[in-house]
Amino acid sequence: MSFYGSADFLMEVAKGNVEGHRIFNVKGSNPEVGTSLEDVWDPGGTRTDPAANESWELVSADADDTAAGNGAQEVTILYLDDTYVEQTPVVVATNGGTVSTGITDGFRPIGMAVTAAGSTGGNEGNITLKVTGGGATRAQINFDSDPGRLFGESRTIDSHYTVPLGKTAILISFFNDINKDEDCHFFWRRTTGADGIYKTLFTTSVYQSEFGMTLVAGSEQLEEKTDFKVTCNSSNTLGVASMFSQLLVIDNELVNQA
Repeated sequence: MSFYGSADFLMEVAKGNVEGHRIFNVKGSNPEVGTSLEDVWDPGGTRTDPAANESWELVSADADDTAAGNGAQEVTILYLDDTYVEQTPVVVATNGGTVSTGITDGFRPIGMAVTAAGSTGGNEGNITLKVTGGGATRAQINFDSDPGRLFGESRTIDSHYTVPLGKTAILISFFNDINKDEDCHFFWRRTTGADGIYKTLFTTSVYQSEFGMTLVAGSEQLEEKTDFKVTCNSSNTLGVASMFSQLLVIDNELVNQA
C-alpha cells in the first residue's frame, strides 16, 4: 500500500477524495495471438493511429444488436479529438448490420460500452467502430462465440490508452497472462507525447501462467498526448493473451516536472 497521511493514497484516489487525481484501469485481451506481433485488443492484429480527426461509424455482426432488438441497443463511446481533449461521451443507437454514425471528430477511442440492451443483456455480435465508409477498425466490443461461453463482453477489452491534454499518467500496477499450454511475450510500449514513435517500457514473458506487479514507487511519467499500448506474440497460433494495468492520471499542475 501507499499512504497519504494516515490513509491509503490509492484508495482515497479511487474514492474521489484526492483532487486532480484519478485511477484509469486499462484492460486488454487478444483472442487469437499468433507468431506475428499484435496489439492486445479485441479485434487482434495491429491498430493504426490516425494523424487527424476522422468520422467514425458503428456496426454489429448480428441483426439483434438494434435499438429495439434483444441484444445491444445503444453504445456509449469515450474518445479524444485531435487536440487530445476529452470529449463528451457520445451515445449511439445500434442498427445491426447497418452502420450507425454520429462522431465526426474522432481521433483516439478511450473505450466503448453497451449502455442499453434487450433481453439477452448484452451484445449478440461483434460491434465494431470503424472509419466511415468501412475503413480501418478503431475499437471493437467482442461476442465470445466459444460453444462453452456464448456471451457478449459489452465493453471494449483494449490495451490502448492515450493521455489527455493537461494530464500526466503513471503506471502503478500491471498484470498479464496466457491460457494453458501456450506461451506469450508481452511488450509494454509508449510514445513520448505525440511523436508517434513507440518505445518499449519493459517486456514480460509467460507460459500457461500469469505475471503481475505493483510498482509502489511508480514508474516513468507518461506525459500528455502519449499513446500507451501492449503488444504480444507467441510461438503458437491460438493463444488468448490478456493484460490489465492501472494508471494514476494526474492534472499537470500537480506534477513536479522539474
